[in-house]
Amino acid sequence: MGLVSTSKYQKARLRLAANDHHYSSFSEIVDEILKSVVPNEYETRIFLKSPNPGKRKLFLIFNSVKGLCAGYNTQIGNVAQGLIGKELLEPYIIFTGTRGITELRKSITPEHMENLNFGDLPDFNATEELFDHTIGLYRNGYVSEVVVIYTKYLSALRDEIRADTILPFPSLEKKEDPAGKVIFDFDPTAAEMEDQIFSMFLREKLYNILLHAKTAEHSTRMKAMDSANKNADEILSDLNKQLNRVRQTAITQEITEVVGGSKASN
Repeated sequence: MGLVSTSKYQKARLRLAANDHHYSSFSEIVDEILKSVVPNEYETRIFLKSPNPGKRKLFLIFNSVKGLCAGYNTQIGNVAQGLIGKELLEPYIIFTGTRGITELRKSITPEHMENLNFGDLPDFNATEELFDHTIGLYRNGYVSEVVVIYTKYLSALRDEIRADTILPFPSLEKKEDPAGKVIFDFDPTAAEMEDQIFSMFLREKLYNILLHAKTAEHSTRMKAMDSANKNADEILSDLNKQLNRVRQTAITQEITEVVGGSKASN
């Protein structure tokens, strides 16, 4: 089990490293676009302004399907429960696993939660259903915000639980237009291109979050398996010592009885 966990962790870490570079470049492009938006234009941009600010929130909780990963799911469940408990309206919840959510299931009605499970090493296509469902609930006005709760992988020894709002996008300070700025005409229109870019970025962000969650999960499970192996080795060592003591005691007792019997016969 330890070797399997290590192998999955190494594969997930390499996939995350490659995606982090792509996601970082994409984020810089989106930030430049956001800085160019005039504040009074936010009302017409669905990615920047919630279409129904008074509605319930959508929580995407990235927990695991499998156990044997120490407190990975428990920590996520505790953070989620703390945030959801502050909501006035019962939120809608999408889980990516089945572990660590027992208490949440007790407090949320079944029609407001669902599961979308992912494999151990998901590819980009695996996020299609999650993206379509998330953007559909948001565009149709069923939810006002989308919050993700996941474990961000930092290193083999460090990770952290994050709760980030991914919809609507955060507002950035508008960048001053340079003198003599050239105005371009777009076909399709700039608004249509912007919508497509933001949609692509949101899906890329969901995939990056999923990879962070999976890498952290495999890392935690690998460390748990390593700790279990060490504990098992210590138990075996203690049992061997006890067995040797018992055997040595039995041998000593037999020698004593032989020597005693020999003396008695003489």
